[in-house]
Amino acid sequence: SQSDNLYVRADRKARRALRAAEDELPSVRAAGWLWIQGGTDARRIDDGRLTVGQYEDALHALARRIQQDWGVPMYLWVMGTDSRGDVPAAAEVRRVQNDADALPEVVVVYRDAATFPELGWMEPDNIHWSQPGLNDAGTDGGQAVAMDRLDRLGAGSTDPTTPDYAGDVVIFPNPSEAPRLNAGCPFRYTVTDTLGREVDE
Repeated sequence: SQSDNLYVRADRKARRALRAAEDELPSVRAAGWLWIQGGTDARRIDDGRLTVGQYEDALHALARRIQQDWGVPMYLWVMGTDSRGDVPAAAEVRRVQNDADALPEVVVVYRDAATFPELGWMEPDNIHWSQPGLNDAGTDGGQAVAMDRLDRLGAGSTDPTTPDYAGDVVIFPNPSEAPRLNAGCPFRYTVTDTLGREVDE
């Protein structure tokens, strides 16, 4: 309901991306929305343009809308910090995000971004993550998403003709070591190289 609500544009882009993926992989399914944000909201709270309660309500409403419109969870990376230090409301925004993990529509998959300044994993602009930070957040967050997906698939159908079938596990980019897959049901998978070509091994 706010003028800067980006959901409609994000939804439109996500649907275009899914259609493009379906052209190449007809059995592809949307698995979740990846969500990384919070710095601007913390500054707006400090400026008195937003309350912590309003931010919490908006985050929960967004997660519910994603679940309602897409049938998938929000995979949430808890916000990091500015290299020059947190604005006062940043800790509250992180608390709201961490607490959202209790919602059925939200899965927090990464919580360590606030440590990036002390690790030297920030760009010179003091806001964006450098490549080591992106690598860590992407690897650990991606593994958490994959484990959540496998947990959800354990209760789903293994019949590829049914709408809820999601037995194909896509791991991208290719892992540096053989993936360990645990599932509570039969599953099938195809190993591909970085160009998407099937590998026999």
